[in-house]
Amino acid sequence: MVYKARTQQGVHIILAALQMPLLGMAWDSVYLTAVLLIVVAINLIALFIKYEFIIGADDVTFTTYFLWLKLYEKRVDKNSIKQVNFKRTGWQTKSAAIKTTEGFSIRLASFAPADLFEELIHFCEKHSIPYNKTKDFLILEKMS
Repeated sequence: MVYKARTQQGVHIILAALQMPLLGMAWDSVYLTAVLLIVVAINLIALFIKYEFIIGADDVTFTTYFLWLKLYEKRVDKNSIKQVNFKRTGWQTKSAAIKTTEGFSIRLASFAPADLFEELIHFCEKHSIPYNKTKDFLILEKMS
């Protein structure tokens, strides 16, 4: 199944809006203006970043998009996954970190639909991949 997420758009909009008055005050300094323009541009670019996570039969795929362009894709087969750690992020957000034998870990949070973690646990049990749930994650499971 395909799971999708976006960056936290509200945070980036607020940061860009807060930096605009600074840009007006720093107009006399060329270097400070350039730095602020770069930071505002990064915040505006971050608004259009999307993530996609696919759980296949024997592998998982994590893809990052900017608009429609694929920026990054990581496909990990069942033999390359060392462990999956389920934990809580924020007050009521479940997250998971997939530890791989090579490269960076894959971090999953705020994906829709919400059954991602149940499917990931089923994937781990099906392929005998070790997984760990923190106390906070277990509390969130009981609440939902």
